Order: sequence, then C-alpha cells, then structure tokens
Amino acid sequence: MAFGRVDRIAVLGAASTISTIRPDGTGARVVSPGGGGSSQQQVAWSPGGRRLAWGRTEGRAGDRARSSLVTADPDGGDRVATALPTMPFYVWWRPDGRAVACLANGPQGIDLLLVDPGGRARVALRGAPLFVSWSPDGRRVVCHVDDDRLVVVDGETAGHAERELTAAEGFSSPAWVREGIVADVAGADGRRLLALVDPDTGLVRRPLARHDGWARVVAAGPGSRIALCVGPLDPGRDRRVLIDEGEAIPEALTVVDLVTGSLDVVLASPPVAAEWSPDGRRLLVLVAEQGGVGGPRLRWLVWEGAEPRPVGAPFTPTRWWARTELAFADQFAQSRRTWSPDSRSFTYPVRNEDGQDIIVVQTADVVREDAPREICPGVACSWSPG
Repeated sequence: MAFGRVDRIAVLGAASTISTIRPDGTGARVVSPGGGGSSQQQVAWSPGGRRLAWGRTEGRAGDRARSSLVTADPDGGDRVATALPTMPFYVWWRPDGRAVACLANGPQGIDLLLVDPGGRARVALRGAPLFVSWSPDGRRVVCHVDDDRLVVVDGETAGHAERELTAAEGFSSPAWVREGIVADVAGADGRRLLALVDPDTGLVRRPLARHDGWARVVAAGPGSRIALCVGPLDPGRDRRVLIDEGEAIPEALTVVDLVTGSLDVVLASPPVAAEWSPDGRRLLVLVAEQGGVGGPRLRWLVWEGAEPRPVGAPFTPTRWWARTELAFADQFAQSRRTWSPDSRSFTYPVRNEDGQDIIVVQTADVVREDAPREICPGVACSWSPG
C-alpha cells in the first residue's frame, strides 16, 4: 500500500493487538493481531510516519519464547522481524529512520540494542538503570547508565565505539539537543549540576541548575527551549536551587531557552509528564489532581508563555499507560508523540466511568471542561509524526 501524508494514531489494544486509525475514529486497520501465545508492546513511529516498530514475543506453553523487533507499514504490510534475545520494553527509531534503538532486559540489568530491521542487532551497552537519547543526526547515542556514568556510543548497528563522557548523577534521562547534551552531572564544587555538556569533550558548555537533590529534563522541544525540574533530596530542608546563577523555585517546572537564557516558571510543582508540540510553541503538561476516587486522576494543561490553562476534564489513565510509560515519562517524551502533526490536538488513553480502556483525541484550543472524542478501545497510543 502506498502512503502519502500520514496522519494516523497507532493503538495498542488490551489483547496486545496493534492497529492504526484516523484521528476521527474511521479507517481502522489491524497491523498485527495479538493472542495465540504472542505478546506485543511499545509501538513506535518512524520519522515521517512511514513505518512502525514494536516488540513481540511468542511461544505457547512449554515452548521457549521467541522475541523480536517487528517493523511494518501502517497497514501491516511489508512486515520484517529481527530476532532479539528478549522482547524490548522501549523502542525509539534513529532520527534518519535507518535503525531502531531498543531497551530490553539483559544479563547485567538492561541492554541497549541497536537494530537494523531485517539485518543485524548489536548490544551497544549494558547496565542498569539505563536511559538514552539519540543525537539529532542519528550518528551517536548518549546513555546515562549505572547511576554515575554518561557514555556516548556509536549509533551504527555495525559500530563498536564507546566513550565515557563524564560522571553522571541521579536517576534521570539525558536529552541530546542541537546545542549539546543536557544531563545531570557531577559539579566541580561537590554539588550536582544539570548542564549543557559538549558531546565531544564532556566539558560543561553551560551550567543550567546547581542543586543538591534531583533533576529532570522533562521535555526537550524542537527549538532551543527545554522544560526542567530541579529539587532538593529532603523537601523539608531549605536548599537553594540555582538556575544560570539565579535563584529559582525548587521543584518548579521551568522552561529555559538554551540560546537566549530566558527563564519561565510554568508550574510551582513537578508535573507527571510534559511534551512540546511539533511547532515548538506549546508545552502540554500532565498534572495530578488532588484527591480522586477509584485511582489517580490526571489533568492536562497547555502552556504557551503565559499562565497554563486547563484543557478537558480530569481523567483516569489506563493502567498500562501509567505503569509502563508515565512511570518513565521523561524518557518516553523523547520518542512517543502525543501531539498531532499540526500541533492542534493530542491523543491519550483513559479508563472511562464504565471501566473500559479507550483512546481519545482532545483539541488543545477548547475550554476547560470540554470532553475529548472517543475513537477506539486501547491501552496505549501514539500519533504519527506527519
């Protein structure tokens, strides 16, 4: 099947069936059925939206499980499976679409596998925990591994280069942006330092936040702005957080422009997740509501430079989404797309009042309590890049 402009949502169903559907709920296509002793997870769009990739394992009771990374067209055509030791739980296409980075359980905790679909798969790095970010050109991958190491590895499936960049800190995902690598590293004064690091030398190009606790790169946008949070280890103690040598609000969600140095405080507390729109103008922020009956209640906010405004009503996330993606939201914000290609709508999975898991689409310009549009059943989803 030939595809022109792609504007579809990939959906993972409760029985691990993978499908795609138009944003209006029409044109559903099964990409890969679930069941029959198989399990599938972590659907990822390629750049441009021409291919999908996901993890799969199959094997009936008594048989040895066979795991693979599968790629296919959005209608399920031209399917290619690449054998892997274990099923990946995180999948991210290389920016040029030539390879896929996967995280999977391995003998030393977590394996970073670089996969050429239909070709070879290379274990590029092992350790735990392990967070990754592709370079913008796709030639390298930066990894925060074993709590205290920032490592750069060759992004080629046939490559073998690995280089220690600098000492890392904490339990956080790095972000490789045009200006360099944003990561939590060890500062020279004994304090931790969220910094823009030179990807070749490991030297700090620009300190972003000095702190004594934790730091999160919540979202790195298509432009020069990043959203970050920094906080103390002990919330009961009055510890200063310095951003670009100016005192900032501890734990606040802050947007920093890496070119101009401008700062904007978006929220006074850390969000559950956040994601920049494709045009770089809007920051979609997910926050937890106080209270809630029958599980956590979440709410979306949209920030465009002024006060963040609520969009839609509070909702309960699907258990799958909460457990597998929201628990590692900063990592998934780099690879999974919630926004539509035109930056006007977004998609997410909810558990409705009847206990059903469904995929919905919400327009970003609506007033506070406008309900989203239900499009199909599902536990997780991702919008195509274009």
